[in-house]
Amino acid sequence: MKKALIILALAAVVAVSFASGLLDGLKENAEEEAVLPQPEQTAQLPASVKENPAVEPEKMLDAILARYAGEVVLVDFWATWCKPCLQAMEKLEPLKQNRLKDVKFVYVTDATSPRDTWEQMVPGIHGDHYYLEGAGMDLILGQLGSGGYPTYLVVDRNGKQVKTFLGYQGEKMLQLLDKAL
Repeated sequence: MKKALIILALAAVVAVSFASGLLDGLKENAEEEAVLPQPEQTAQLPASVKENPAVEPEKMLDAILARYAGEVVLVDFWATWCKPCLQAMEKLEPLKQNRLKDVKFVYVTDATSPRDTWEQMVPGIHGDHYYLEGAGMDLILGQLGSGGYPTYLVVDRNGKQVKTFLGYQGEKMLQLLDKAL
């Protein structure tokens, strides 16, 4: 019993330390200007700003996903000021032309990202983009059991939400996408 309590206490300390480190990293990087490659510096893959579905905020995620029925989708919930978000985008961008060429990329942000900054960044990020107003993002992240950026949602061709990730999970996430294809 003592061993179990000690292990549980150590796990809690590690989890709190990890979470604290993530938050500190986000705070430190929040004021730094994040820059993605400009469209002229990348292969010209399309970026498209989509109109938000006219639904109640609680139904926004389902309404967005309905637009991609029959496709494998990676939904990226991000913010313009989130350095880990932008670093992950840089890692994923070259994969969009080969390994992940059949995956539909959907990017969702909200008013925590200044709209003018977002509009300037969108052309350099291949995929479909949504800018949510009001409490939409908080509701969606709550539905997914996540509370931070970046959050990723893998959706298979049947519309099944396969897995949600908090933070870029590299090969683990890529393997789920491969399997969904």
